[in-house]
Amino acid sequence: MPPRATELHHISSSLLIWHAFDRAAKTELFSTAIITHAGTIVIDPIALTDLAEQELNKRGPI
Repeated sequence: MPPRATELHHISSSLLIWHAFDRAAKTELFSTAIITHAGTIVIDPIALTDLAEQELNKRGPI
């Protein structure tokens, strides 16, 4: 099963990151979301738990 991040970390009002450990790769995986007036840009996404995904989706269209 791929790793799923449980929470979003708010770096600033327009920048979020999340991370999870991938046991198969033996490394920590990170994802970034940049919030703009036109929507949210997600870079190198890894899966989120349902609750964390709902929080991200509240920021606007991805």
